[in-house]
Amino acid sequence: MAIGDSYATPEEYRLFKGANSARDDVVLGIQLNAVSRLLDKRLNQPYGFNRDADGGPPVAVYGVRDVPRPIADTTDISVKTAYSGSAIDWADATALVLDSDYGLTPATPAPGFPYSGIELYGYGPQQSIINIGTYRGRSGLSQLRIRVEAIHGWPSVPDAIKWATIELVAMLRADSLFATGRISELGGATVDASPDARRLLRDLTRQFDPFGGVAFA
Repeated sequence: MAIGDSYATPEEYRLFKGANSARDDVVLGIQLNAVSRLLDKRLNQPYGFNRDADGGPPVAVYGVRDVPRPIADTTDISVKTAYSGSAIDWADATALVLDSDYGLTPATPAPGFPYSGIELYGYGPQQSIINIGTYRGRSGLSQLRIRVEAIHGWPSVPDAIKWATIELVAMLRADSLFATGRISELGGATVDASPDARRLLRDLTRQFDPFGGVAFA
């Protein structure tokens, strides 16, 4: 699935919930997309869990305090740096060498997880880490810009995220057996769900929050 897509399709929803769930695909598609974006927000994943579509590595440019997009695939990756005091000619900037000029963090992602940060070498000890929610640096680096050309996103949408998306939409539509208690503050709505359902959604999703939060208490 490409960046911005829902984490489940109407066809997948019906596969999980049965033929009786076949309603208006336009409405169902809107609900799946809305819940997908809700999960992004509640799990502190501003770029979501999809990956860039094939067809060439997209380009992203960051300042030192920006949160970088996760990197799903390092094939043909290109990282360049420059200072923004004047117009930057990225064509003339020299590409950095992976594991020599910079590294990706974590060094070995967990199965199914992407690289979540970039560590530049040669800017002094602990002064160049660009990572989710962290920056340790000096003011002299404020003009530094990093250009990353790579396949961004996650290798694939985690099964737990797909399942959570479907279950939450099912609760909204009263298609779920879990719809017996309630979850509050789901996009301003109140959704019926049992305590077991809340616990399941919490455990399914909390591992994907880089800050260790809980999306559904």
